[in-house]
Order: sequence, then structure tokens, then C-alpha cells
Amino acid sequence: MNKQYEKQKKELDELVDKTNETTEKTIKASEAYKKQQIRLNETATAIAKAKSETKKLQDEMDKLNLRGIQRIVSFNDKLSEKIKSSRKKLIDYTVKFSTVLSGVTPIIKGIGAAAEATKNVAKMQAESKEMSVQYGVSQQKIAGGYQELVKRGYSSLQALGSMKTMLQPV
Repeated sequence: MNKQYEKQKKELDELVDKTNETTEKTIKASEAYKKQQIRLNETATAIAKAKSETKKLQDEMDKLNLRGIQRIVSFNDKLSEKIKSSRKKLIDYTVKFSTVLSGVTPIIKGIGAAAEATKNVAKMQAESKEMSVQYGVSQQKIAGGYQELVKRGYSSLQALGSMKTMLQPV
């Protein structure tokens, strides 16, 4: 009987060990299941939230109304055409203004040159009196010298500066 008792005790201990082992595995599986269940619940919550946000967005889009968007697009197209037209007009006006300026510029330069020439002629007359006495040359000859220099392309200012050099004895 003792042998039988030892044998049964051994079998019982093995059975207890296997039961403990199975219990541990079950507990671990249960913990993994709980973690998975939490993740699943979080995913379900995220999906529900995304659906809710999508619905809100769709409601907002419906409120905007497609006609309103079409009006904005139409307005934008009209504005773009007006800008193109205004740009073309601005270019035309710029070209016209440039043409006018190119015609006015020589007149302004001519007026400036004429004012300079008038001032220099008065100087020439005043200096020709002095030079006539200083170099013994008539005022008519000095005036002729000025005229000759201007014919050669000298400006009145250049002619004025050159005359003294021409009259000095060599």
C-alpha cells in the first residue's frame, strides 16, 4: 500500500505541477487578452471619433453650398480677366508716355542748349571787347573766330574756352 500511496502521491504532485503550469499560462494569456482588448477598444474609439469628425466636416461642406464655391470661382475668373485687361492698358499707356517723353526730351535739351548758348554769347561779347584791346584784334574778327569754332562742332562753352588760346601769339 505504501508503494501504491507513493505512486499516487507522485501522480498527484505531477498533476498539481501541470495544473500550476497551466494556470500560469492561462494567467499570461489572460493578461495578453486584456491588453489586446484595451487596444481593440482604443481603436474602436478612434474609429468612432474619426467617423464623427468626418460627419461634422461633411455637414460643414453641405452648409458651404456648392453654389457659393462656384460664385467664388467665377469672381476669381472675372478678377483675373480685369487684371489682364488693366495690365494691357498700363503697358499701352507706358508705351505712349515713353513716346511722348522721347519727343519732349530733345526739346528740353534744345531749350537747355539755347539758354546755355545765350549765356555764352553774352560772355563772348564781353570777352571780345577785352581781347580786342589785349591782343589788338578787331571784335568782328574775334566774333568770326567764335563762329568758325561753332561750325567745326564746338559747343558755345568750348568755343569760349578756346578763343583765348587761338589769339595768343605763338
